Amino acid sequence: MYRLLVYVLFAGLCLFACNLEKTIEVKLPAHESKLVVECYLEHGKPYRLLLTESVNYFSSPALPNVDDATVVITHRGQSVLLEYKPQLDTLTGKIYNYVSDKLVDSTGGGTYRLEIRDTRGRRITAETAFLPKVPITEITWEFEDKNKEEKSSTAKALLLIRHPEDPNQENYYRMRILKDSAQKLINKLDFVYRGLFATNGEVTLGTSYRFKDKDTLQVILYHIDRRFYDYFRTVDDAIGANGNPFAPPANIISGVEGGWGVFAALSYDQKTVVIRKDTTQRQSQQPLRRR
Repeated sequence: MYRLLVYVLFAGLCLFACNLEKTIEVKLPAHESKLVVECYLEHGKPYRLLLTESVNYFSSPALPNVDDATVVITHRGQSVLLEYKPQLDTLTGKIYNYVSDKLVDSTGGGTYRLEIRDTRGRRITAETAFLPKVPITEITWEFEDKNKEEKSSTAKALLLIRHPEDPNQENYYRMRILKDSAQKLINKLDFVYRGLFATNGEVTLGTSYRFKDKDTLQVILYHIDRRFYDYFRTVDDAIGANGNPFAPPANIISGVEGGWGVFAALSYDQKTVVIRKDTTQRQSQQPLRRR
């Protein structure tokens, strides 16, 4: 009798559980594809950019190529037409599809204006200008051994990077640390920040313990505008929220009008250091490569 009662209760529980599953169909709104541009201007380098378009979240991760656009950058009354010529930068690994042989010349200052139109009537506009370069004044490092004793080859070091800061101005920065390995640059750190926490007119940034003895590092400090800062920060937030049910939703703040993306003139200082255990500081050297 007891076994029969247990069986009946178990069967009833199974039948009840069958009703706990329900298929819900959610109709997603139609996606409106927008132009997406990534364009950085660097003094002495060609005008070039990558132009694609946005896709539905569940679409293929491969972004559609846009080959029917008219791309013009205007500076001080002179217009530069970028032609559709896909190419790969073998040093950085970046892909461009609209380029010009004309080089960017920032010596005269002024505003750069970008305008993109495609055959579907979509249009992107944006403006940027080169900001004053902020120098890296000092780079130091310290290994995990707090007592300054010799460590094994697995010990790692942190970096301390200093640069001047005017507390009366609202400045924004991007910091990148690249490792030079087998003639390739590996991105180790890349983040943006505001120059809020200055002591005696100087900002000090610290990393975690992540660098090894004899690592060759490029440290790049970009002086950026608010638009670039907002775009980079919100894209980073969106990447972190993707697939994380506990993360708050992130809305990307575009750096251009009429689409998505960024148009920025890069003003930066760049130093190269070689991490060594026998010293905690090395004077800044000339950069290995411009980037």
